[in-house]
Amino acid sequence: MDRFGLSYEILHARNPRLVYASIRGFGDPRTGLSPYADWPAFDIIAQAMAGLMSITGADVDHPMKVGPGIGDIFPAVLSACGILAAVHHVTQTGEGQLVDVAMADSVLALTERIVYQHSITGVAPEPQGNTHPLLCPYGLLRTADGFVAVASPTDNHWRALAEAMGRPELGSDPRFATNEARVAHSSTVYAEVEAWSSTLTTDEAVRALTGLVPCGPVNSAADIAADEHTSARHMIVQVPHPSGVPIDIVGAPIKFSATPTEAFVRAPLLGEHAALFLEPAFDRTRP
Repeated sequence: MDRFGLSYEILHARNPRLVYASIRGFGDPRTGLSPYADWPAFDIIAQAMAGLMSITGADVDHPMKVGPGIGDIFPAVLSACGILAAVHHVTQTGEGQLVDVAMADSVLALTERIVYQHSITGVAPEPQGNTHPLLCPYGLLRTADGFVAVASPTDNHWRALAEAMGRPELGSDPRFATNEARVAHSSTVYAEVEAWSSTLTTDEAVRALTGLVPCGPVNSAADIAADEHTSARHMIVQVPHPSGVPIDIVGAPIKFSATPTEAFVRAPLLGEHAALFLEPAFDRTRP
C-alpha cells in the first residue's frame, strides 16, 4: 500500500481516527523489523517457518502441513480481533492506530505449546502422528470400518474406557493406572484399546463410549452436512452466488443470546464495497 501512496502515515494524517490493518507474511517493519520482512509468504510458508509442520505428521522424516489454510485464516481472525480493539480505543480516545499481524507470528501463537515444551525440557517437540506427547490415550483408534477419535487422559476416563471395553482390570493395572504411567506404556495402551475398537464399527464404538468417554467419528464434508448437530447449530447456510447457483458456506460459530446470527450474504466481488467503506473515511473536498 505504501507504494500506492496509501501508507498508514499518509492516511492517518488525513483521518487521525482511522484504524489501519496490515497482514504480511512477516509483519510490518513499523512494529518490528523482521529479517524476512520482504519475503513473500503463503499459508504453507507460515506453517513451515512457525513450527506447525515440525510437529504435524507421522514422524520427523515426513513433516506435514495442516489441511485448512491456517496460515491465511488465523491471521485474519487475529486481525479482526485487533481491529475491534483498536476501534474501541478510538471510541475512548479519538485516536486511530496501525494494527499489524504477521502470518508467521499468528501460526506461532497457534503452535504455542512447542515454545514452552522446548523451554522446559530443552528438547524440540517432534510429530506424534494422531497422539499426544503428554496425554494417553488421546488419538485415533482403528475400527472395523474406519476410525474413532478418543480422549481419555484422566484416570476416571481411563477407567470408564476400560469398563466399556469389558476389561475393568486395566483401570487399576499399575502400567495404566495414571496418565504418566500410560504415557510411558503408550504403545501397549493403544494396542489394548485397538484390539477392542477394531472389532466394532465406528458407530458401534461411538455408541459404546458416548456419555462415558469423550469420542467422535472422523467426519467427511458429506458426513458433516448430514449430521444433526450441524443443522441444529445452523453451521451450514446457503447464500446466493453471482453465477445464479446458490452455494453452501459455514455458518456463524459464535452464537449470541440477544443478537441474531442467521442473516448471511455472499462475499463481495473484488472492489464491490470499496466506495461504501472509503467514502465515509475520507473528505474528498480536501486535495
